[in-house]
Amino acid sequence: MEIPKDELERVLSRCEARKDKSLRSHLAEWVWKIDRDVCERLGDAVRDFVDGGSLQEFMASYRPLLARGWDGALVRDRAENLASNEASVAQLRGLVGLPSGHEDAASRVDRFAEMLSHRQEAQYLAPMMLSVCWHSQAPEQWQFFTKSWRDSLRSMVPTVCRRYATGSSLGQRYVEFNRAVQEVSRSLDLDPWDLTLKLVGRPMREATPRQSAQDPGRDDGDGGQSERPAASVYTLDAAAADVFLDRADIERLRSQLQRKKNLVLQGPPGTGKTFIAQRLAWVLAEEQSLDRIEAVQFHQSYGYEDFVRGYRPTEEGGFVLRDGPFLDFCERARKDGERPHVLLIDEINRGNLSRIFGELLMLVEADKRFSRWAVRLAYPREGEGTFHVPDNVYLIGTMNTADRSLALVDYALRRRFAFGTIDPAFGREKFMQHLLDKEVPESLRLRIRGRFNTLNQVVAKDRDLGPGFRIGHSYFCEPHEGAPDDWEGWYREIVEYEIKPLLEEYWFDRPDEAEKRVSALLADD
Repeated sequence: MEIPKDELERVLSRCEARKDKSLRSHLAEWVWKIDRDVCERLGDAVRDFVDGGSLQEFMASYRPLLARGWDGALVRDRAENLASNEASVAQLRGLVGLPSGHEDAASRVDRFAEMLSHRQEAQYLAPMMLSVCWHSQAPEQWQFFTKSWRDSLRSMVPTVCRRYATGSSLGQRYVEFNRAVQEVSRSLDLDPWDLTLKLVGRPMREATPRQSAQDPGRDDGDGGQSERPAASVYTLDAAAADVFLDRADIERLRSQLQRKKNLVLQGPPGTGKTFIAQRLAWVLAEEQSLDRIEAVQFHQSYGYEDFVRGYRPTEEGGFVLRDGPFLDFCERARKDGERPHVLLIDEINRGNLSRIFGELLMLVEADKRFSRWAVRLAYPREGEGTFHVPDNVYLIGTMNTADRSLALVDYALRRRFAFGTIDPAFGREKFMQHLLDKEVPESLRLRIRGRFNTLNQVVAKDRDLGPGFRIGHSYFCEPHEGAPDDWEGWYREIVEYEIKPLLEEYWFDRPDEAEKRVSALLADD
């Protein structure tokens, strides 16, 4: 089957853009430097291991594809934990050798993911590491793989990727990617290895032949609508790998969202509520959609005229009736049939819900998403009928429980939304694994967990504060920007410039208590 011309042109455009190696992704920087000799040396080590050679020698020859904290950390983990387990070593030997075909490759990736189920990044690491091993043995047949490279390929040649999409397992995704690279390479007479290198970096956002480079969001000259990159499939497993919640926790939140259609994620500052809300929206949409997910933020001066519809001033000095983001969002959802559309409302409790939603506050209820409950808008257009919220619209709000400036949550909000609490994750194994993957020293990992668990117990029991004022874990999720080995400096900066001001605000009337708690966080081991 022939590849559409516009898709091939997108690939050529990408290849031309990626001639400048300054565009490379820092995560895959070594890929730009690797040569065939490196692949050959690793290939020899893999073959020796498959034939009964030493696990340690094989692991020593492996070159991390992304970074020491990702598949590099996996290599260390496997070398340390499998050395004395002959059955697991034999199982690994059966995986890293060349597969007999596409079905065998998919099966091996899925089996390897099961071996790595104790690690939250299994969905990335399993196809990644096996693809490195296979490519080193047969570079023309098997290509390096990361999820972001697959997303790039899907954004350029969705027709080809759909042709080889046989399922959603990790192995099937890898095979889809590998076969698509092979076909596109043949069609354009490119080296598959060279094409794979051009996928390093973010998915395509460049202008296409049907898209104006000056204004990529508008229609093209002959009236055609510009194309957007294909959205990447997103699953519960992907969400479980992205956040510190368990898969069962995410399933419960999704279930409540599907049942109530409106959900608020509440919790202390720094617990990743907005981050989780976005991934929950992707789970519901089953893809990282750019079209079906939108975000707004409420604040004290936000009103119906901003959110639903109202008169807005014009440059000529007059006023014009304009729809707000909620009406626009509902109209897009209505035209899209039954596919879920999710509106993210950040800081939902900062706004006056009655003032913002007006007569529509009733219509967001799950059992009133039908035409028989339709109402006339406060600012109707001439000849316009009644309005109701489509059944495929879902709302996810976030709420900071430590905001003193807010009164108790409006009961209208309580009644129409389900609530899920997001707790600090200092005690979760996933958080500790995250620190390990960042190569935070063990002594500091244990100190962060122990001291912040202790601090949060104090905060939760304080009569003027409570559980809603605990400290979140996201302060320690940011990349380390200082000297490579200055982890102590990284920790002290976070405590002194982010945690300390927060504690001083918590205990503004008891400064000695704030100072005591900061000193405990900064004390030597």
